[in-house]
Amino acid sequence: MNPLLTIIIPAFNEGAHLQDILSRLRKVEWPEGVEVEYILVNDGSTDLTGELMQQFQRENPPGSCTLLTHRVNQGKGAAIRTALPYVNGQYAVVQDGDNEYDPSDLATMLKCVMEKRMPALYGSRYLGGGRRDKSLYPMFYYGVRILSITANMLYRQHITDEATCYKMIDANLLKSMPLRCKGFEFCPEVTARLGRKHIRIEEIPIRYTPRSMEEGKKIRFKDGLLALWILIKYRLFL
Repeated sequence: MNPLLTIIIPAFNEGAHLQDILSRLRKVEWPEGVEVEYILVNDGSTDLTGELMQQFQRENPPGSCTLLTHRVNQGKGAAIRTALPYVNGQYAVVQDGDNEYDPSDLATMLKCVMEKRMPALYGSRYLGGGRRDKSLYPMFYYGVRILSITANMLYRQHITDEATCYKMIDANLLKSMPLRCKGFEFCPEVTARLGRKHIRIEEIPIRYTPRSMEEGKKIRFKDGLLALWILIKYRLFL
C-alpha cells in the first residue's frame, strides 16, 4: 500500500529547530490505518540540518523517508519542486523546519480531507483556535490579511490565511500544476493555480507560535510584496 500522506520538509540552516520538529512529527497520532512518508530536502544548508535529516532517515522504516540535497541554497519553492516527483501519497503537505506550526494539527487536517474528500485544505492561523498574534511583527499579520483578501477577490475564495504553510492538497493535483516559483512565493502560486482551476479551498483552525527574527525567521517584507504580485500576475497576465 502506498503512503496516504506525504510530508515534504524543506529546510535551510534550521539546525537549531529541526530536531525538535522532527521529534514532534514522530509523536503525531495519525488516524487509524494511515501511512505516512517523509521527503526531506536539505536546501544547501551549512549547519547541522543535513546531519539531523540523515539521522531522522535512519530512525524511520526503510522506504518511508527520502532525503534529497541541494548543493547550494535554491529557495523553499525550489526545494518543494525537487520533492514532488518522489511523492507517493494521496495527499501532500509541507512542514517547515522551524517550530511555528504544531504537527499534530496535520492529523486533524488529514482526517478532514479523508472524510470530506477535499482536493485542498488550508490550516488557518486566524480561525477559531488559531493564534492572532499581532504584537511581535504587525506587518506580517497585516500582510497575511492583505494576501488573503486579494486571493479572495481575484479567485473567488473565502480563505483567512493564504500564507499558511499547512496547505494539504491532493498529490496528483499538486503534481499536475506547472509550478515555477523558487522562493517563498511558491505558496501564493499554489493558491493562484488552485483558483484558476476553480477549486474551492477549505480551511480549519490550526495552532501557531511565531518566532522572531533573532530566532531565525527568514521571510521579509519584500517576500510579501512578491507574494502579492504573484497573486495578481497569475490572475491577470497568465
